[in-house]
Amino acid sequence: MNEFDTAPEANDSSDDELVSRLREMIENEAALDVFGDTEDEFVSKLRELKEVLDIKDGAAVIYPGSSSHLGVARVFGREHVVHVDPDKRAALALDEAGCTVVQAGIEDYHPEKPADVMVALNSYGSPSEAMVGSLIKPGGWIITNNYTEWAHEISELPGVKLEAVVLPYYSSPDAKIVTGSEIPEDATDISTEYLKISRSGKIEAGTKEDHNIANQAARHPDALFAFRVLE
Repeated sequence: MNEFDTAPEANDSSDDELVSRLREMIENEAALDVFGDTEDEFVSKLRELKEVLDIKDGAAVIYPGSSSHLGVARVFGREHVVHVDPDKRAALALDEAGCTVVQAGIEDYHPEKPADVMVALNSYGSPSEAMVGSLIKPGGWIITNNYTEWAHEISELPGVKLEAVVLPYYSSPDAKIVTGSEIPEDATDISTEYLKISRSGKIEAGTKEDHNIANQAARHPDALFAFRVLE
């Protein structure tokens, strides 16, 4: 028998250890840190909105799509906020920060009893009548922006009423809370920009009847909208 008759045995344990170490390095590099635990513009306006709406201390709050953001917990108290996010890294970061977190999409979250408030900032998923009914008590509140069109979609649901809005956007130095008849009728609207492409390839303003491109965007993407769930 010569040295070429048999192949050397693979060192399975070393290979497994290497793979495990590489996986650990990748996960650690991609780990998330918590953020937003400061008195920034969002926190300040959310706190002011809480006072205007007369939301009591100790209210139970759901924060869907929170990632590892602590701004809502800063306003309502960590012990009263349930963070709901499908991202494993966000869930781990929040858990290590002492927060209550459920690793799930908001459509898949079914609490034992509904909360008093839901705060949704840049949240995804599609809010529905069934979702609102299972997550928020009658008389409770949904506070959301319109960046992902949540405010627009919620405004079209039965059983909710828009009561207050932070305009023009929560981080504006001129931001103020408007209520009742002061709320613009088109506050939650999605506007459409029509563009056309000329023969030379130049992009110009178009019309509804004559356009090549139609871009839709929320009229007030980063305003904060407060909807009451009707009893």
